Amino acid sequence: MNTDKSTSSTPAGSDSNSAGGSRWKTPVMAWAILGLLFLVVQALIFGHWLMESDIRPAPYVGHEIATSRRVYSWVHQAVMSVAFLGIAAYFLHHCRKNRKVTFMAAVYIGWIFTFWQDPIAYYRTKVAILNHSFINVSTWGPSIPGFHGPDPQSQIQEVVGSTGFGYGITIFAILGVRAILDLVCNPRRQWKLHTLIPAAFIFCVIAVEMYYIRGAHAWAWIATYPGPTLFEGHWYRMSVLGDVLYGLAMLPMVVMDRIARDRGTEVAVLRGTDRLPTRAQPWSRILAGIGLVNACFLLYIIPIAFLAQSGSPVPGTPVELW
Repeated sequence: MNTDKSTSSTPAGSDSNSAGGSRWKTPVMAWAILGLLFLVVQALIFGHWLMESDIRPAPYVGHEIATSRRVYSWVHQAVMSVAFLGIAAYFLHHCRKNRKVTFMAAVYIGWIFTFWQDPIAYYRTKVAILNHSFINVSTWGPSIPGFHGPDPQSQIQEVVGSTGFGYGITIFAILGVRAILDLVCNPRRQWKLHTLIPAAFIFCVIAVEMYYIRGAHAWAWIATYPGPTLFEGHWYRMSVLGDVLYGLAMLPMVVMDRIARDRGTEVAVLRGTDRLPTRAQPWSRILAGIGLVNACFLLYIIPIAFLAQSGSPVPGTPVELW
C-alpha cells in the first residue's frame, strides 16, 4: 500500500490571500493613491473657496473692448469647448472599444484636474494677465494654504481659456508629439533611452510653442524669467524657460507611452491593473493618471512661481488683458 502522501504546512487559502494582499502593492495603486490625495487637496481648496469667497466674474475697469475683440473671445471659447468635448467623446469611444481606460484617456482626465494649481504661479508675484472678456471667476488662490500672492482681488481664472478646463486641451499637444514620434521612431523601433528622451523633449517644446500660440489673446506674460525670451518687446512674448519647463512636464507621459507601445507592455504607471478587482480597474487607472499629471505639473508650476521676476504689461497689450 502506498503510504506516501504529499502534505503541506501552508494553509490552502494562503496563496490566494498572498496574491490578494500583493495586488494592492502595485505601481498603479501607488499612483492612484497619489491621485486620490490630489483630489482631496482640491476638494478642500475649492470647498473653502466656495464658502469664503465671493465667486463672480472679476469687474473689468479699463477701456471699452472693441466688438471685434469680444466676438473673437467668444469664438475662441466656443472652439475650445468643442475641442474639449470632442476629445472627451473620442476617448470615451476609444475606451469602450478597448474595454479599458487607456493611458491617454487617463492623462487627459489628469490634465483637466490640474487647473487647481494655476494660482500657485502667483505665489510671489503676478506672472500673467488674463482676458477679462472671457468667462471668468475670481481666483481661489487665497484658499491655497500659504498663498500670499499680490492683489488677489484683481486676479481671475478663465473657465475655458488659458486656465480652467483649458488645461485639458494640453492633450492635443501630447497627441501631436505622439504622432510625430510614431513617424520618426517606427522605422527605428526600440530607440535607446538616450536617443528617445532628447528627441521627445525637443518635440514637446515645439508643441508647447504651438500650444502657447493657440492661446493668443487669452493671456500674456508680464513677469520676466532668466534666459532668452521670444518676441521680446511684444505683448505676446514667450519665455523660453517657461516653454522648456512645460515641455518637461509633458515629457514623462510621452516617453512612457512610447516605451510601452514599442515593447508591447503596459505603461509603467498602470502596471498591476490586471491584479485588481474588475470594478476597481477603471477607477485605479483614472486616479493614476490624475496622480501622474498633477505631479508632473507641479514640477512646472513651482519653478514658474519662484523664478518669476516682477514685470508689467508691454505697451500695446490689448486692453482686455489689462
